[in-house]
Amino acid sequence: MAVWLVRGTQARLAERLAEFFCQFGPGAASEDALRQACGILREQLDAEVVLAWKLDAARGYLETVAASSPDWDVLSILSPDGFPPCREVLERQEPLWINPAEVPDALLPPPLAGAGGLLMLPLGANGHCFGCLWVVFERAEPPTAEEQALGRGVARAVSLLLERDLLSQECQELRQRHRARTALAAEWHLLGLRPAMLGRLVAAATELSGASACGLYEYLPDRFRCCAAAGSAHLLPAELPLGDTSLLPWMRALALGRVVEVSGEERVGALKTWLPALAQFEGPVRFWPLGTIDRPLGVLLACGGSGEEADWSLLSLLAAFALEHLRSLEGEEHTRQRYDALFQHLPAGAFFLDRAGVVLAANPFLVRWSGYEAEEIERGPLASFLSPADWEAVSLWLQSPAPPAFRASVEWRRKDGGGRACELLLHALAEDDSQSGEPPLVLGFLRDTAAERELEEQWRWYVARWQGVLDSLYDGVWVLSPEGEVEAVNQRLAQLLGISLQQIGADTSQAEAIEHLAPQLASPDAARARWQHLAAHPEEVFSEELELRRPTRRVLERFARPLLDDQRQLVGRLEVYRDITPQRLLEDKIVEREKLAQVGQLVSGIAHELNNPLTAVTGYAQLLLTSSLPPRVREKAERLAQEAERAGRIVRNLLLFARRGKAERQVLELNEVLERTLALRAYELKVQNIQVVRDYAETPPVVVADPHQLQQVFLNLLLNAEHAIRSQPEHGRLTLRARGPSAAGRVEVEIADTGPGVPPDLLPYIFDPFVTTKQPGEGTGLGLYISRLLVREHGGDIRVESTAGGATFVVDLPVHRPRDGVREAPRTFGAARGRAPARARQSPRILVVDDEPTVAQLVADALTQDGYQVSVHTESQHALTEALRQPFDLAICDIRMPGLDGPAFYRLLRQQQSSLADRLLFTTGDTLARETGDFLEQVRLPFLPKPFHVEELQRRVRELLEEKRRSPAGGEPRAWKPASQASG
Repeated sequence: MAVWLVRGTQARLAERLAEFFCQFGPGAASEDALRQACGILREQLDAEVVLAWKLDAARGYLETVAASSPDWDVLSILSPDGFPPCREVLERQEPLWINPAEVPDALLPPPLAGAGGLLMLPLGANGHCFGCLWVVFERAEPPTAEEQALGRGVARAVSLLLERDLLSQECQELRQRHRARTALAAEWHLLGLRPAMLGRLVAAATELSGASACGLYEYLPDRFRCCAAAGSAHLLPAELPLGDTSLLPWMRALALGRVVEVSGEERVGALKTWLPALAQFEGPVRFWPLGTIDRPLGVLLACGGSGEEADWSLLSLLAAFALEHLRSLEGEEHTRQRYDALFQHLPAGAFFLDRAGVVLAANPFLVRWSGYEAEEIERGPLASFLSPADWEAVSLWLQSPAPPAFRASVEWRRKDGGGRACELLLHALAEDDSQSGEPPLVLGFLRDTAAERELEEQWRWYVARWQGVLDSLYDGVWVLSPEGEVEAVNQRLAQLLGISLQQIGADTSQAEAIEHLAPQLASPDAARARWQHLAAHPEEVFSEELELRRPTRRVLERFARPLLDDQRQLVGRLEVYRDITPQRLLEDKIVEREKLAQVGQLVSGIAHELNNPLTAVTGYAQLLLTSSLPPRVREKAERLAQEAERAGRIVRNLLLFARRGKAERQVLELNEVLERTLALRAYELKVQNIQVVRDYAETPPVVVADPHQLQQVFLNLLLNAEHAIRSQPEHGRLTLRARGPSAAGRVEVEIADTGPGVPPDLLPYIFDPFVTTKQPGEGTGLGLYISRLLVREHGGDIRVESTAGGATFVVDLPVHRPRDGVREAPRTFGAARGRAPARARQSPRILVVDDEPTVAQLVADALTQDGYQVSVHTESQHALTEALRQPFDLAICDIRMPGLDGPAFYRLLRQQQSSLADRLLFTTGDTLARETGDFLEQVRLPFLPKPFHVEELQRRVRELLEEKRRSPAGGEPRAWKPASQASG
């Protein structure tokens, strides 16, 4: 059969079965439903007839209950044992196809003799066997799998129908048994078995049996208590003990569930220990159990007598019922007492209401709270205490008071005319059952919510204030429960972590928030592990640093501590996050400055060590050039002098850049400052193939500034430009421009690069502290900020212009305007150069003191060349001795020397009142040291920085000797002026 045809058939079958179940719902006749099912199956399978057989398990045969054709009702009863295939279907609960021609005629029912085939389908559900269906075919071919599936579907539907009938029958039987028990209980209740009737029951037992004494004992958790007794009461104890079942006959009676009789020696042995009076009794003692083994109620004790067994059974039954009824009455009394105590002392309004809305009873709290008398509330309509709108909602619920309970906020009208907000709660106590005879009741509660609303307002106010305090903190705050749930968080924490407040706020757990935060962290796994450890040990105090990489790089200090109540119990956990990024950057900057200071000290020592040999190399090269040399030798001497001069400039630039001290402003040419700054990076720019373009004005711009601070600004801009160019794949170009002055009296210095430029989002903040375009570890973000401060201190400013082709930083400064029409010559960093004046006609005596023999000899050679008499000493102590003994016109002394240094040499001359103390020319290669500068400023004597030119030395000696010749003997010392500024 085609698949689409099978699906169509199944769909039609499903529709027919749906109609079948809708038509034969609860209460429909099973025969009609079975007959309809047989018709559906016959139609679907194109069968000759379909029969429904129902199994009578008690009788052991099948009975025909329905057929698709009335002609086949002749098979009314069939024994499964007489037809084995049918028994097999019922036992295995599996469909079976048989060919009647293959079945012996003795076993085959007569109407099936001419059939072509028979398909038997079992009817069963949930372990129950209801019968089977016979599908009789004219053809002899077995049904297909699709036809068998259709048959099983119909059989399943019929089985469910039969199971419904079975369940309905069982329910009906249960209802009948329930009604019988209810009627029996009512009849026993009419007998008046009250606690006072227990004595009459025991007395009747004594009369019927002729016993000497009878007692009824109730089973309690710790003993048997005598409830009633008759006859010889002295034989009966007030209590029976609990104990071993084998020793105590009343315990054995309860355990066995039957009467136990004790007589003769057994009676004496079993009773003398616990019941000595009964042990002396000569007749038999019987114990009848009351109740069941699982639910013992007590025992009925009889001393002697006889009687019919039926009478004792009835008496024990009545006694058991009486005890149970007694317990029930006692339980009801206890319940009533508890109810009265609860109803009377309930700290809330409570009342009973019928379905019509009439108040049946009200507790004292409601009476006091409302201001009414009890009679004014009870038997009055509830509507008189509610507003029309509130009563409408209540009356609508009372029409069908089904769960859930009615709950609403209403306004209760008090007797004084005022209203009070409260919460009304109504519960239906019993379903509406006319057979119970009891009127349906509704239990109502009134709860005053005015205080709660006030508390809620206070709570909202406290929460708002608490959240306001949190949001006003500069630090991020997280308040967590002991289980790790977020209870409070402030806006600052979301800003620091760079995620939304909803991702870390209330109604989330910290574990979920950490997963949202993980992409922001520099080390998410390590941070997650620390969080998990703290969640497992919330009582620990914890502090660490947390590094974020998104949205901006930050370093947060995280402090966590437990929150404890006054009992030192854990009630939560507090975590505080503080942004320490500026602190870390400042610490890094301090470390960097310390390193620079150390470098400065190192440069000072290196410069001193280099300046001495450089002075000798430079000086002797110049001396060679003053003599007659062959051309090839002169060319080499000139190269030697040039390279020595180049090395000297490098050392001087290092000393100038690293020099410490307060700002000293002077007139400067910007072109020279730019060139000296560029010289500090000339080698690096050359090896990195960065082209340097100079575009200076023909007339150099002149400003008044501190040369070292201005050089620091230009060097920082050059380093930034160099870094930007190196970030590009191709080598770029660095352009330096100097313009001015403008009409407004300003000069500008431009430093442009061909790098990637400044990102547009950072351009407005590029001069803010800690803002940088460099990678972490390559910059602190303070260079441009400090440069701008230095330029603004000079009355100028810095601005930036950026495009995709590079960035241009423009330094704007005020131009220097000479006063009174006199042009002041700008100062330079180096020593002045000039031609030497005519040599002196006399031959003065000069003392040279220097611990470097080469430098000392150079000075001697240069001065001897000018015709001076020179005495050279490399040991300062020997030089001092000679200076005090011999007359000298001038002394040239180095400042830094082992043993007796230059300052000590000067002080000893001053102590000895030697006039040579005022005719000292100091030389030094350590101009960076603070003590050197302080000494020279204090004594105000001239000095020459190393390395110096021979011409400069010769010129300065001539000038000093000329001043000595013009100055009167014993006159005041002349004003101090550095040798490098003598020509100014």
